[in-house]
Amino acid sequence: MGFTGGYSDLKLDENTFRINFRGNGYTSSERVEIFALYRCAEVTLQRGFDYFVIVQEGTQTSQYQYNTPGSYSSTTTVIGSTAYTRGNYTPGASIPVNKHRAAVTIKAYKGTKSDIPGAYMAKELMKNLAQQIPDLPAPAE
Repeated sequence: MGFTGGYSDLKLDENTFRINFRGNGYTSSERVEIFALYRCAEVTLQRGFDYFVIVQEGTQTSQYQYNTPGSYSSTTTVIGSTAYTRGNYTPGASIPVNKHRAAVTIKAYKGTKSDIPGAYMAKELMKNLAQQIPDLPAPAE
């Protein structure tokens, strides 16, 4: 995870993990949530589990203003020994930037998925998300 966004994982106990995903100024809140969910599935499989249950989740948006500099242009005309300068100042712009982040705590399990609400089969979820979003790699078979 860096200035431009990314993710981090934290193992809380043997089968509990905290996943954080942060987007940059161009990443929508929906995309951040999808990438966080995808990362939950990756962590589940990487740790040798088959499915996971979301036990806590939250999103946050930070708002910033990016200010571009103003500019000044001028022309000078010389008539005889006198110089006349005319100028034009263009003020900078203030651009709003939203950075979204998601934090998800999961419990990972082996075997067949239970009927608990918020339970996802990791491989199935990754495959479905990878079909919808070209940036996501398909899960390894």
